[in-house]
Amino acid sequence: MKTFFRLFGDFWVFVFPLFFIDIPPFIETSPIMAMVYFVIGVVGWLVFIGIRFWKSIIVPRKMAGKVENMRRNGKKVEAKILEKKVISIQGDSTDEELEFLEEFNDKFSTKVSNGDQVLHLVFEFENHVGTKMTGSLELVDSKPSQKRFEKGNYLSLVLPLDSNADVPYYFADGEIVMKTPISTYLFIAFCLLYCVVSFVIEYHLYSNGRGLRFLHIFFPWVVSPYIGIFVYKTFDSVFSGRIFERLNSKTQNKLLLYGKKAIGDVTEVSQTGVYINEQPQMKFNVIYTDERGQTHQASFKQIVMLNDLHKTQTGKWELLYLRDEPKVIELLNPISNKENTINLDDFSKEELAELLNEIISKRKNKE
Repeated sequence: MKTFFRLFGDFWVFVFPLFFIDIPPFIETSPIMAMVYFVIGVVGWLVFIGIRFWKSIIVPRKMAGKVENMRRNGKKVEAKILEKKVISIQGDSTDEELEFLEEFNDKFSTKVSNGDQVLHLVFEFENHVGTKMTGSLELVDSKPSQKRFEKGNYLSLVLPLDSNADVPYYFADGEIVMKTPISTYLFIAFCLLYCVVSFVIEYHLYSNGRGLRFLHIFFPWVVSPYIGIFVYKTFDSVFSGRIFERLNSKTQNKLLLYGKKAIGDVTEVSQTGVYINEQPQMKFNVIYTDERGQTHQASFKQIVMLNDLHKTQTGKWELLYLRDEPKVIELLNPISNKENTINLDDFSKEELAELLNEIISKRKNKE
């Protein structure tokens, strides 16, 4: 999907203007306005090229620097592998796996060598406050024959001490590989060359000894980079849901790093009418008691996967909350009388005593 949006944007920037190469300008502007439109075009091309340079070269390197700093200064913990998904690049991958691999390569700006395996691992670890959490990450296993990442094995993670970190954990023993493909540099060079050559050709065709007066606000060379910028920013941010992900990612990371588990009562569930990545956003009203015995009531919104909509029910829920921000909550699993979805080891003695007292009280009321 990301490749489609890139190609769609590139079409408007590089191909669309060619349709008008033989069509002379329909207006002639004044020398001052012609210079203004020339500056607008130059700025548009610089911004367009700058965005591609920033996202494909600078951002991966900055991320690598942040991860390396986190590995030096973070807290090292052991995580138990609960699930492993292997995506081979030997040519027998499914379409879903190939899409996953494309996103992996895009995310880390690196290519997986033939024979390597991209692993999607699900694991359990203890966060900074001792709560058992479930997380996942992707990594490249260059030695799959050693079976280092089998289910039940342990891997080392590094947890950042900064609660506002961009990532909640990172693989401690791996090598950070952020190789920028040569094709990326070639594309940046192509953008610069296209900008200059296309302008020179159009100047030769339309100036007729009158300088830049053939330029106007709708001239393809002037407007095409702005169309490309609009396509990239709009489709890449809005339709892929990244705007909402940015708003929520740091809060979710904070819950992973410092969240405490509790049992709460969901008193009301309603739909907001908002869909993000085709997943509905739900509004929950919750009452719960924290580890200090204080009762909190909160109303919050949370994205729910379509296959989990059956879980959006009132009643007892396992949830995460922050000690210092009790209104920050994330629902985990509903507690069913038929199916025990709670690991009792995740709760303190006080929380278990509270739950036991509630059960005893309900039984007495029935009697």
